[in-house]
Amino acid sequence: MAPFCYKCTQIVAIFIFVTCAKILCIPAYRSTDFDVHRNWLAITRNLPLKEWYFDDVNKTTVHTLDYPPSFSFFEYTISTNPLTNWLVSSGRLDEKCLALLPDSDNHPSKACVVFHRGTVILSDIILWIGAFSACKSYRNFLLIVLNPGLLWLDHIHFQYNGAMLGILIGSLGELVKGNDATGYAYHYHHLASCFLYSLLLTMKHLYLPLAPLYFVYILSTYCLQGNRILWFNFFNVAAIAAGTLVLPFLPFVLQQNPIEQMQQMASRLFPFARGLVHDYWAANMWAIWMLADKLAQRMTGFPLPEISPSVCTFFLITALIPGLFCAWNATPRTFLYCVVFCALSSFMFAYHVHEKAIMTAIIPLGIFCESDNEKRLFFTTEYLRLGRTISFAFSSN
Repeated sequence: MAPFCYKCTQIVAIFIFVTCAKILCIPAYRSTDFDVHRNWLAITRNLPLKEWYFDDVNKTTVHTLDYPPSFSFFEYTISTNPLTNWLVSSGRLDEKCLALLPDSDNHPSKACVVFHRGTVILSDIILWIGAFSACKSYRNFLLIVLNPGLLWLDHIHFQYNGAMLGILIGSLGELVKGNDATGYAYHYHHLASCFLYSLLLTMKHLYLPLAPLYFVYILSTYCLQGNRILWFNFFNVAAIAAGTLVLPFLPFVLQQNPIEQMQQMASRLFPFARGLVHDYWAANMWAIWMLADKLAQRMTGFPLPEISPSVCTFFLITALIPGLFCAWNATPRTFLYCVVFCALSSFMFAYHVHEKAIMTAIIPLGIFCESDNEKRLFFTTEYLRLGRTISFAFSSN
């Protein structure tokens, strides 16, 4: 239980107020992501599972399904639950809202917009639950649930980032609580964290760069005791992670064409043909590179070398290494700093980064954000220490 549970009345009042603010955003501008998710609901409602990752409405839409399978089942739940069926059968929601449509005919009705916006508002409950579970102070809780970036991304632009980040901070909160627990609770919190993060990976692969960090931290703090491996803990974590990661893929593997299903899913989840940067450049190193490339072409007539996915992977792994070093046998607070650091590294160096990826660093900051000058210098000193270590290693050879 969060230590600020005595403020439950205030939390409920704030939740109602914020929900009303989100409702007022329903008629606001919306991006093409609205059309993307509307089409995903149509795919999961109208097509058999074996066609989910293949369908493109006879090549008349670019809004194809490109999230991992757990998110596909999340969309399926929204599109086929009894309430949605009742709304359609009663005429309160037009059938066209959940129909497979070409991009040229993708003009939703007002009822359709209200329905889709409502699903995002409802899914934000996951964010509130995750923040309530993870935060130790009322102020930090409010920093997460009242984040204006999420209001813009989810309730104006249109996405489900709040639900995803709620699972992430719920996982981080379980790790923090596991450090202080003993007995059964100690195992429960660590395994719950492992389950939530594994589930998150099957919802959205944007969070994959945090996987090495989770592995290092859980291995060093839960699966090792000195130089001895705690096999019971190790196998429990491995079973939870493997089961959670594999289970959502099983329905696709059990189809008549399992290899083709996996190949098609991989091509959708990792569309390298889309290019180094997103249409709306995220403010990272590759945006600077693209700008330099345009200047070079204008001034010299020659472009800079093309950055391939493998080059991005090299830079990303290199950037993650300091965070992995710091996470080994770290305190929970240090681990949270490492999460922020690795999320920022992913934002700066990963391939085809969306601007929303910065929220993976911003939201976890809310768990421990305090006015502490020594902590603000944490990563600066860790970088300097790592730099000195590397310099000493090379100088001694």
